[in-house]
Amino acid sequence: MTVEEMFFQGFGFLIQTVPIAFLGFVPFSREKFRITWKKICLLIPMGLILTGLGFVGLCAVCFDPSGAGDSFLRGISNAYMAAALLLWICSFWYLVQATAMQKILILLLLTHYAAVLFTATSIFVGVLPAEPPEEPFVPYGPETCWSSLFFLAVTLPFVYRFFRRTVKRSLPLMEEKTLKRGIFYAIFIFSIFAGSVLIMTNNIFLHGIRDHAMILFLLSLILTDAVAYYFFFSQVRLTGEKQVLEEQLRRFDEEYRKNSSNIELFRRMRHDIRHHLRVISVLNREGKQEEIESYLSGYTELYPQLEEPLLSGDSMLNDILHYYIERARRKGITVKPELSPSGRDLGLDAVDMTMLFGNIMENAIEACECVKEKEKRFIRIWGQVTGDSLLFLIENSCPQNEREIPEFTGSSSFSVKRTAQRGYGLQNIRLAAEKYGGSAEFKRKDGVFSTRVVLNYPGKEGS
Repeated sequence: MTVEEMFFQGFGFLIQTVPIAFLGFVPFSREKFRITWKKICLLIPMGLILTGLGFVGLCAVCFDPSGAGDSFLRGISNAYMAAALLLWICSFWYLVQATAMQKILILLLLTHYAAVLFTATSIFVGVLPAEPPEEPFVPYGPETCWSSLFFLAVTLPFVYRFFRRTVKRSLPLMEEKTLKRGIFYAIFIFSIFAGSVLIMTNNIFLHGIRDHAMILFLLSLILTDAVAYYFFFSQVRLTGEKQVLEEQLRRFDEEYRKNSSNIELFRRMRHDIRHHLRVISVLNREGKQEEIESYLSGYTELYPQLEEPLLSGDSMLNDILHYYIERARRKGITVKPELSPSGRDLGLDAVDMTMLFGNIMENAIEACECVKEKEKRFIRIWGQVTGDSLLFLIENSCPQNEREIPEFTGSSSFSVKRTAQRGYGLQNIRLAAEKYGGSAEFKRKDGVFSTRVVLNYPGKEGS
């Protein structure tokens, strides 16, 4: 075997393995990996390069210039590739901390994609004008390598986008029943594809496919499979998003109702504070200091809550903010509200505002809990009524290892959270603001996540 032939054996091996190996990790968030992404990017190529060198050595040893050993070389190279594939599957299975069915589904998708690349390469080699070679067999020839590289360059960006945007968003939303159905669909679609290819082409794959009708059929089959996968995962994603939104709204409504009695109590206490002051005044005139101290001790814990300068003109908005402020403080988060009273009812819908500020405060509280230094956990809430608009700026601490976005931008610039709800939460905030003719923008810089919201009153221009 010449040096050039040995080069193409290693080159072809890496073309067929490296992209597929990395593609398997794309549908999972980095929190699912047992080791860091940087280590994976280092270990996977090193392992495949070493395995590729072993493949080159095996081909060089088993190569027979007379052609008498072609069948043996073909069998031993296929066995080596199967062993390398099994080794990668074991590594993938260990490195990704996901459910077994999630990993099986991804492996089936990767297998189908690899089969499509192999089929496309055979089609391309078949339409070349060259006659079938009479030289001794080698697993990878120049035409096969360059054809594989071409189809990989053409299809990989689309497949990567599909794995990252569609499969990655759908996977966390798929329940066990949906995963089983997805695995069944993947096996069924791949079986039809593989069976059709094997039945129609027989052994033509050895030297490429030349029949035009067969080529058209295979291309149609590949396109149909791609559309089927896209529609399945898109439907799963849309259904999952709807369920998440419904559950989130149900939870917000339940929390709002559950705490309404406490909120009403705080409201009555604020209203009755003047009566308490009269009692204290009478006791003071009578010189009953012990009674005054006893009377005040019962209300000491309520003072910080009664002094909150919330938007007193809109009781519904007050109640929502008050609930989340107290919730954050119970978790040890410092909350500093700076809200100017409006002096009137803003006419905002309770469901919309619960969705809007519930998402903002939920995200803020979760981000603060991810900050290791407890003393650095904070939430600042600034709000003001200006003309026909309500302006809000909410800032909270967040981990500094996240990618910074120094300018205010839309929700699409921010990655999805570890939970399925996170990405949708930012979208819900933006949609709720746009419903009132306003806007919602976000930025993350120096360990601070900022949310800027503008709302217009219902009935005003732009709403």
